[in-house]
Amino acid sequence: DAASRAWAQRLIPLPREVKRRRLLAKKVAGAPWSWRSLAVVLPEREGVELMDLLPDTSEDFRLQEAMRESLTDRAAATFGGRALELLSQAFDACPDDAARGIEAVLSLAPRDGHPGNADWLHTQLVGRSMAERDATWSIATFQVDQYSGAYRRLSKWATSLSNSVDDEEVRLASILLMWLFTSPNRFLPDGASKTLVKLLSSHLAVTPSLVHAARETD
Repeated sequence: DAASRAWAQRLIPLPREVKRRRLLAKKVAGAPWSWRSLAVVLPEREGVELMDLLPDTSEDFRLQEAMRESLTDRAAATFGGRALELLSQAFDACPDDAARGIEAVLSLAPRDGHPGNADWLHTQLVGRSMAERDATWSIATFQVDQYSGAYRRLSKWATSLSNSVDDEEVRLASILLMWLFTSPNRFLPDGASKTLVKLLSSHLAVTPSLVHAARETD
């Protein structure tokens, strides 16, 4: 019965790692001021997400914000499957949370070799129907031309682009911009297309791969 199982569990020592994480959870649960830094450090050093360390606090907006902001600061080598799950939640959250979470997606997209870059984004979106994509991605990105620092940085980067920039960086940035063409905000595709022209004007070699990617899209 339940009483017998509880008694037996008290006799079996917990693994050292479990004890350590429980102790750590107790320490950080009452220190929300530390969550932003811990959201970066814990996955890198302990292999655990802060969100998973504090499951009872997962609905706290401070924790959610710390998790979203931490995604862009982590080392690519420690950006694992669980981090990608958290990143993908930017598409499926409620509109307000999705708009905030999409900033991490835009920031990571042009990063060569990063698990959450534009190739990952393309994989996430290409398999969705137009209706599903419009209900998720299009809503989340509807106003990025107005509020997104990542989008503004990308546009500025394209304006001052030199021939020395690697084609792979241009390809990744271009994939992101192409997905912004799907937005119902008529100003966003217009701005994204102008930025794409600037990118490709000195890096035409990436165009065939972009055409191939576009053909896969609903």
